[in-house]
Amino acid sequence: MKKLLVLLLGMGTLAGVPKPVAAQEVMSASLVDHKKNGDSLLYVHVGTDQPLSGAYKFIQSDDAYELAHFSKGMLEGSYKKYRYGKCVTEGVYKTSQKDKTWRYYSMPYDRNDAVYLEREEYYEDGLPQGEWVRYKTSMATDFKPAPIEKVRFNKGGAELRETYDERGWLSSSCTYRNNVKHGMYHEYYPDGKPMVDVEYRMGQKAGTTTAYHANGQASKKGQYNEAGDAFGKWESWFEDGTLAGWTHYKNGTLSGDFESYHPNGKLLEKGTYSDEGNRAHIGRYQRFYENGQQAEDIRYDQTGRKQGKSTSWYANGNTKRDATYRNNAFIGEDKRHFENGQLEELTTYSEKEYVVDEWGDDNEFAKSGPYRRYDSDGQLVEEGTYDHDKKQGEWKSYTQGKLRRVQQFEDGMEAGKYILYHDGRLREEGAFKIVTDEYGGRYSKKDGLWVEYYYEAEYPSGLKKWEIRWKDGIKHGKSVRYNADGKVRFTEDYDQGKSN
Repeated sequence: MKKLLVLLLGMGTLAGVPKPVAAQEVMSASLVDHKKNGDSLLYVHVGTDQPLSGAYKFIQSDDAYELAHFSKGMLEGSYKKYRYGKCVTEGVYKTSQKDKTWRYYSMPYDRNDAVYLEREEYYEDGLPQGEWVRYKTSMATDFKPAPIEKVRFNKGGAELRETYDERGWLSSSCTYRNNVKHGMYHEYYPDGKPMVDVEYRMGQKAGTTTAYHANGQASKKGQYNEAGDAFGKWESWFEDGTLAGWTHYKNGTLSGDFESYHPNGKLLEKGTYSDEGNRAHIGRYQRFYENGQQAEDIRYDQTGRKQGKSTSWYANGNTKRDATYRNNAFIGEDKRHFENGQLEELTTYSEKEYVVDEWGDDNEFAKSGPYRRYDSDGQLVEEGTYDHDKKQGEWKSYTQGKLRRVQQFEDGMEAGKYILYHDGRLREEGAFKIVTDEYGGRYSKKDGLWVEYYYEAEYPSGLKKWEIRWKDGIKHGKSVRYNADGKVRFTEDYDQGKSN
């Protein structure tokens, strides 16, 4: 079905139903066609190409229709569109061009919906002219249309745009030239004080821009070049006027030295950005706590990669982490500490072997050598060895200083003897075996004899509870259950996981 018009957005106060138009021809909108006629459209009857003249009511659907006037195939005079009997668009045409005031209303979704003014426009000779207003209707506006945007036009070109909040307070304003921002753009706090001042030149930010705190104190200030890119030194301040920091821009990106400060005026961080426009740190980067204690000391190469020794500290001055980097990857010992100064974790990295990830990248060195982890009291929690970035050999874990588990690893998988303790008493022991499935997948599985023990304190140490035999992760062979007196309670025989 061909539509008579493609409508824009709606605007409005509550709209009423018009009085019937005299000598009005009623027809389906699908019976109207339009043809190019110079710079405008000529509306004709489908099939006959006879130009429309007079008043028409075009039926679009059961709940929508249009009222329009034509003269020799051109829209001339009043135009209205209805939905559920309520006007949603109204205006005037002059030789098929919009003229004078046009109003657009909210679109009702059923017959009981109210419609509200959403937009009001004014035209001269088909061009926007004078003030255009956009409205919002909500609980905050007592369900009355409140202006939230005003645009002033002159012969089709925007000259000034202002926005408002629902309470009617000015939020922003900007002048225009040739329909692009040109001149000063302002944003305001609800009390009318400036929030942002930005200069535009033909749609591009140019010149000085300043942001403000709510108390009127400048919060940030800098400049844009003719291309709209930030350049030179930019500064920021706290609400009391204390310097918060400064940095430099080049071609719109951070470049060169920078510093930032705590509200008490003490240094927060300092460093240097690369000139490559990638926001990468180069050279030395330092960060500090508000009490003046250094928090971080890192060194970067000219490509932004961490190199050499890197240290971080807690606010009390104790070391937080000691590490060494090569090309952004850990090498050698990486030590992490608790705030009380106690060593938390020691990880050792290779200085030659890289780890290739699932995407084929080799950005990290492989873990290689001893590993230890402690609790905040200095008691050992876990210890073992890495080789080729995988757990290898014997690993032990502890609970409150007591041995908890002993495991054997091969290429990062459990293989060999396994022992579990509870509060220092033997609880379970057995062995794992690495098996390979038909698809080449490798898995750790229980294998051989596994023994569970009565580990509670009231039983003698080493008193058996279960003997279970496994084969490649499946129960296989004789299983024995023992009573606390050491006598057999019952036995079970398994064949590939099935009880006989």
